[in-house]
Amino acid sequence: MTDTRIAGFDGLRAVAALMVFAHHAWFELHQRINVGSHGVWLFFVLSGFLIVRILHRQRLAIERGEAGFGQMLLAFAIRRARRLFPVYYLTLGAFAALALVRPVPGFSGGWWPWHWSWTTNLAVVRTGEWPGAFAHLWSLAVEQQFYLAAGLLLLLLPSSRHMAALALAVLLAIAWKLHLTLALDAGIVAVYADPLVNGAMIAWGGILGLMAGRPGFARWKRAAPAGLLLFLMPLLYDQLRTAAGLSAGEVFMAAQILSPLLAGLLLLQIAGAPQTRLVRLLEARPLVRLGTVSYGFYVYHHFLLHLAHRLPEPFPGFQTAASFAASLAVSWASWVLLERPLLAGRPGAWRQRPAGAVA
Repeated sequence: MTDTRIAGFDGLRAVAALMVFAHHAWFELHQRINVGSHGVWLFFVLSGFLIVRILHRQRLAIERGEAGFGQMLLAFAIRRARRLFPVYYLTLGAFAALALVRPVPGFSGGWWPWHWSWTTNLAVVRTGEWPGAFAHLWSLAVEQQFYLAAGLLLLLLPSSRHMAALALAVLLAIAWKLHLTLALDAGIVAVYADPLVNGAMIAWGGILGLMAGRPGFARWKRAAPAGLLLFLMPLLYDQLRTAAGLSAGEVFMAAQILSPLLAGLLLLQIAGAPQTRLVRLLEARPLVRLGTVSYGFYVYHHFLLHLAHRLPEPFPGFQTAASFAASLAVSWASWVLLERPLLAGRPGAWRQRPAGAVA
């Protein structure tokens, strides 16, 4: 396993970001075409694929005597903080300043401590409510919670046990989901935002990341239909409900397991067959560019959508187009002026060519 960029992953990250944006932009379709959830789950699996590979390499370095546990844990924490904290906390800081002047829905009224502590998902599980324009922060909280747990666990455990530990986490999370739905009769919102259920998706991605490069990995070149099924699933909700006689909630709960499974197979196909037409498509410059700035795009887009909805609508789709253009502009400026220099760790880094596949 190396630090080299995996062709197609930036484009896949861009596709996931577009799925989430489409879901938030056309919210009236939520009950019929829930494409945003599939985008979030794709993000989870992709993050696990990349992050677990980093932690696995760090544990191997510990076992070779090249560094200690504390040194590697600190390095991992600093890398994650540089990647996630600046955009996140500057955004929250701006809303905190605004909240001093006027109430901010979804931030004021008791929500702000959850956002600042990366526990928005826990507040959603507890209340069953979404914090308006801040609702998308729940998924960032899930990832941060996984990073904390996985960073400690995988750097402490022998590298030979990483796969087993991740598999156990997935199995326990599935059991927990069944307990929530069958025994506790938890609502769909509580299950959807649960940290263990979603952490299992990230762990599943980690399992696939460890599989990549092993003997027999090339067989997954034939997994391309998984990607087609993944992107068709949101369009087939009504048909599945009718054919199987299931409720919308039951179909959604099943999709929460099937969608990450298909996303994982798609990742294996992309990583194992970099010369395919699919990868060439994902390597298109616009997708790579969006994938590079996708973290900022994800953080900013929901706020800008809410702002755009206050604008007049001279023609259908104007508000959506304006918010999309603003999200691209703000996220690219954020990447060039803030994120990339901090990741590079030195002044003047903004002059460099964008680095692909930043985990």
